[in-house]
Amino acid sequence: SFGLLWNLRDFRASGTGIGGFLPTELALLTGLERLDLAHNNFKGTLITELGRLSNLFFLALNDNELSGQLPGELSFMWNMTRMQLKNNKFEGTVPPELGAMEELEQFTLEGNYLTGEIPPSVCDLLTENLRQFVVDCYDNRRNIGFNCEPTCCTICRNVH
Repeated sequence: SFGLLWNLRDFRASGTGIGGFLPTELALLTGLERLDLAHNNFKGTLITELGRLSNLFFLALNDNELSGQLPGELSFMWNMTRMQLKNNKFEGTVPPELGAMEELEQFTLEGNYLTGEIPPSVCDLLTENLRQFVVDCYDNRRNIGFNCEPTCCTICRNVH
């Protein structure tokens, strides 16, 4: 049970081939500071319960099969400095609540199906600590991506 690991600070299982749905019990790891589950086979939506991990400063869920919308509850991870969500199947828009993550230094979203306007609250993070914000450039054939201005993202990746 994850509940018995409440004092765990660093959980890295990148590239191990594990998969399935992210268990809601991850939220019981309240002491967690680093969670790296990148390059695996996780699917389903990103659980809103991750927002309970307020000590988390590093989250790598890139290169999985995660889908659905990005939950605004991620903004409750006050200490987050690096959030890597690229190369999944997220869709919809970027929640404006993520603009509350003032410690964020790196935020990677490219390789998803996100679209719409990047909320001004998220763009404003570039005047705080955010040094790398990577999104997909707008592709009018597929109607995904963002019209990325230099004042709002640092890298606009062309959608293939």
